[in-house]
Amino acid sequence: FNILLNATSFLFETTERGNRIDQQKQKIAYVIAITGCDNDYKMVIDAPAVLAESIRQVPSSYDYELIAFVHPDHVKCARHLPKFGYKVLQRKLGFDPNTLKSPLNFLIEAKECCGSIEYLKFESMTLTNFSVVIQLDTDMIILKSFDPLINAILTGNATDLPIVSYPNAIPHPESKHLQQGMAKGNPSPSNKSFDLIFVRDYVQMTAGMEPYRMPIQGGFLVLRPSLARYRHLMEVVLPQSNYWREHGGWQKLGYGNYFSGAQVQGFLSYVYGEIYPTRGLELDMCYYN
Repeated sequence: FNILLNATSFLFETTERGNRIDQQKQKIAYVIAITGCDNDYKMVIDAPAVLAESIRQVPSSYDYELIAFVHPDHVKCARHLPKFGYKVLQRKLGFDPNTLKSPLNFLIEAKECCGSIEYLKFESMTLTNFSVVIQLDTDMIILKSFDPLINAILTGNATDLPIVSYPNAIPHPESKHLQQGMAKGNPSPSNKSFDLIFVRDYVQMTAGMEPYRMPIQGGFLVLRPSLARYRHLMEVVLPQSNYWREHGGWQKLGYGNYFSGAQVQGFLSYVYGEIYPTRGLELDMCYYN
């Protein structure tokens, strides 16, 4: 395995680059999101500390910073993080959950994972002073370098990565209409071929589910951040969308009916399957997991 992951939150912002990389000029952000602590501080002290040390122990050609996002209501949960090298940034959600359509406004608060607060991870897309953002959950350690994934984002060349594709995937008949309806504010594709590298959570797959609609693992994301894309997702796509737990998930297109379907995992699968269908790159989970 290249990397041992379980759950963490990081995002990086990148600018347009050529295929030749001056690694000394690129800066990477490893980002976690603190969604609460409920008076149990193990996950906001021990886990982030171990994760930070594992990042420091793995050689990389890139300079980096450790970033922790925290909601203003949970600042107390992040007070120890600077001791481990994290820069703590307070952020509110980029949308008001109460204004979402029903039943999404109710289901997004389901305690399957973290409720709507998990969408704090999307704040990483605003870190435009970084070349690449790696979003991780805290309950993991890093065993090998992220450099091959960083290089792929910067150059748009992923030929050396173990990629999963579904050439026989059948687009939903509503996909074209959906993309047109969500077009307002949709940033134009960059001259790179993808903006997100991810793995899927196939453990949740059941009979009849198409693999390309399975949840994207929200604890391991390598991104090319974009303020325009962030605004499009938070201000256009999310408010215009809806989610039904047992009736087709997001927009009834088959993205859902699994754990945390209304949170980041299901939303990302829906977005990169229907809204940005050519801009995500799935890794083989047998190599990156």
